[in-house]
Amino acid sequence: MEANGPEPDAVAYTVLITCFAKSKWPERAMQLLEEMQSKGMSPDSITYGTLALACEKAGDEAKAWEFKEKEAECLRRIDPTVRKTKKENADRSVENAITAAASWRACALAAHRRYRAMAG
Repeated sequence: MEANGPEPDAVAYTVLITCFAKSKWPERAMQLLEEMQSKGMSPDSITYGTLALACEKAGDEAKAWEFKEKEAECLRRIDPTVRKTKKENADRSVENAITAAASWRACALAAHRRYRAMAG
């Protein structure tokens, strides 16, 4: 992924994972998760929430729940008062995570366009 530019960070990986998840290509999103982790980067709750939604859309409920649990674990590390989520709370968390990731994606695309215009 870094052959044409700087080494991506965790946010860049999450944005790309979101793009593939929304494109209904969960296999590629999972590959990026593995690549991210192999480089020593830790996924956050947004990354896991995005992957949970991708798995749900692909019909893999077991994998979706696995990622929802990892998402909840990340949230508990941030705020120890967060309890193990019930399905409706997990679904809401995933929706919020997707919204945040989509906003980051839009910012990344705008920054990329601005960079290309400046480099132009």
